[in-house]
Amino acid sequence: MRICLINDTSSCHAGSVKVMDNIKHYLKHHEIVSVVNVCVSGKIDKQIIRDCDWVVINGEGTIHHNAPWGIELLYALEYGRSIGKTTFLLNTHYEKMDNKFNNILKGIDHIVARDPWSYKELVKHNTDTLLAPDFCVLNHVESDKPRQLRIPKAKTQTHPASIYNQCFDCCAVPIMSIGLETSFDKYRKI
Repeated sequence: MRICLINDTSSCHAGSVKVMDNIKHYLKHHEIVSVVNVCVSGKIDKQIIRDCDWVVINGEGTIHHNAPWGIELLYALEYGRSIGKTTFLLNTHYEKMDNKFNNILKGIDHIVARDPWSYKELVKHNTDTLLAPDFCVLNHVESDKPRQLRIPKAKTQTHPASIYNQCFDCCAVPIMSIGLETSFDKYRKI
């Protein structure tokens, strides 16, 4: 698969570097044809979306309060879907966006929220969303065996750190790649 990876936040801080390293690690069997930092560039060239098979967006800390760069990410996903691309919105923080984006959200193939508040917000908009710990804490431990991680659903406003603690306590290997592996597993054989 040819992948357009959008919203490279690795210039922000060490946690963002780890997020991007982890996303790239789980895409290593595919060709990443473009990496874009929308917060720097401001706009996404539609040609890079046309040139790929998958549009993968790192939603880390970007899609909130109708911020222009967050809106640009959503429009990139909408454009990708309109021309038949498979779309992923990963490690997503989603907060206080207008309801006018609901149809875009519903069209995204795979959404992974990184915190309970974003999960609740995305589910409220009738999306099929997975809740997983922030990708900055994932380990890439190679294994051919399926791995299970019990990720609690957001029922109360629990601080994300307590979610991580529950995950750490239930795993032999501290944090597994549930978000990425769940999203990408069904496409590995393509």
